[in-house]
Amino acid sequence: MVLPASHCEALKRQLQHVRLIHQQDLAAGGQWVFPRRNRWKDATGKEGRHHLDPSMVKKSVKKAVESAGFAKLAGCHPFRHSFTTHLLERGQDQ
Repeated sequence: MVLPASHCEALKRQLQHVRLIHQQDLAAGGQWVFPRRNRWKDATGKEGRHHLDPSMVKKSVKKAVESAGFAKLAGCHPFRHSFTTHLLERGQDQ
Protein backbone atom coordinates (compact mmCIF):
# COMPACT_ATOMS: atom_id res chain seq x y z
CA MET A 1 0.00 0.00 0.00
CA VAL A 2 1.27 3.47 -0.88
CA LEU A 3 -0.37 5.24 2.07
CA PRO A 4 1.23 4.55 5.45
CA ALA A 5 -1.13 2.73 7.82
CA SER A 6 -0.63 5.50 10.40
CA HIS A 7 -2.47 7.92 8.08
CA CYS A 8 -5.44 5.72 7.19
CA GLU A 9 -7.78 6.74 10.02
CA ALA A 10 -7.16 10.46 9.50
CA LEU A 11 -7.80 10.06 5.77
CA LYS A 12 -11.03 8.16 6.44
CA ARG A 13 -12.23 10.94 8.76
CA GLN A 14 -11.35 13.59 6.15
CA LEU A 15 -13.20 11.69 3.43
CA GLN A 16 -16.29 11.33 5.63
CA HIS A 17 -16.17 15.06 6.36
CA VAL A 18 -15.83 16.14 2.73
CA ARG A 19 -18.41 13.57 1.60
CA LEU A 20 -21.00 15.43 3.69
CA ILE A 21 -19.88 18.78 2.26
CA HIS A 22 -20.00 17.30 -1.25
CA GLN A 23 -23.51 15.96 -0.75
CA GLN A 24 -24.65 19.38 0.47
CA ASP A 25 -22.97 21.08 -2.48
CA LEU A 26 -24.56 18.65 -4.96
CA ALA A 27 -27.97 19.33 -3.48
CA ALA A 28 -27.29 23.05 -3.98
CA GLY A 29 -26.12 22.54 -7.59
CA GLY A 30 -22.35 22.26 -6.97
CA GLN A 31 -20.00 19.68 -8.52
CA TRP A 32 -16.60 19.61 -6.80
CA VAL A 33 -15.41 16.36 -5.21
CA PHE A 34 -12.51 17.99 -3.35
CA PRO A 35 -13.99 21.29 -2.26
CA ARG A 36 -12.13 24.25 -0.96
CA ARG A 37 -13.07 24.93 2.67
CA ASN A 38 -14.31 28.44 2.13
CA ARG A 39 -16.82 29.43 -0.48
CA TRP A 40 -16.57 32.23 -3.05
CA LYS A 41 -19.12 34.23 -4.98
CA ASP A 42 -18.84 34.94 -8.68
CA ALA A 43 -19.82 38.16 -10.44
CA THR A 44 -23.47 37.11 -10.42
CA GLY A 45 -23.40 36.48 -6.68
CA LYS A 46 -23.68 32.69 -7.12
CA GLU A 47 -21.83 30.88 -4.36
CA GLY A 48 -19.51 27.99 -5.16
CA ARG A 49 -16.28 26.15 -4.42
CA HIS A 50 -13.25 25.26 -6.52
CA HIS A 51 -10.25 22.97 -6.52
CA LEU A 52 -6.97 23.86 -4.89
CA ASP A 53 -4.77 25.53 -7.49
CA PRO A 54 -1.57 23.54 -8.25
CA SER A 55 0.47 26.70 -7.74
CA MET A 56 -0.42 26.53 -4.04
CA VAL A 57 1.40 23.19 -3.74
CA LYS A 58 4.44 24.64 -5.52
CA LYS A 59 4.43 27.67 -3.22
CA SER A 60 4.16 25.46 -0.14
CA VAL A 61 7.10 23.29 -1.25
CA LYS A 62 9.18 26.39 -2.01
CA LYS A 63 8.40 27.82 1.43
CA ALA A 64 9.29 24.52 3.13
CA VAL A 65 12.60 24.31 1.24
CA GLU A 66 13.47 27.88 2.21
CA SER A 67 12.54 27.37 5.86
CA ALA A 68 14.61 24.16 5.98
CA GLY A 69 17.64 26.19 4.91
CA PHE A 70 18.59 24.10 1.86
CA ALA A 71 21.38 25.63 -0.17
CA LYS A 72 20.03 24.29 -3.47
CA LEU A 73 16.64 25.03 -4.99
CA ALA A 74 14.08 22.24 -4.93
CA GLY A 75 10.58 21.86 -6.30
CA CYS A 76 7.73 19.37 -6.62
CA HIS A 77 9.09 17.42 -9.60
CA PRO A 78 11.71 15.41 -7.65
CA PHE A 79 8.93 14.08 -5.41
CA ARG A 80 7.29 12.57 -8.48
CA HIS A 81 10.50 10.75 -9.44
CA SER A 82 11.13 9.63 -5.87
CA PHE A 83 7.59 8.27 -5.57
CA THR A 84 7.89 6.42 -8.88
CA THR A 85 11.29 4.98 -7.93
CA HIS A 86 9.89 3.60 -4.67
CA LEU A 87 6.97 2.00 -6.53
CA LEU A 88 9.33 0.37 -9.05
CA GLU A 89 11.57 -0.89 -6.24
CA ARG A 90 8.52 -2.60 -4.76
CA GLY A 91 7.62 -4.21 -8.10
CA GLN A 92 4.68 -1.93 -8.85
CA ASP A 93 5.15 -0.70 -12.40
CA GLN A 94 1.67 0.69 -12.95
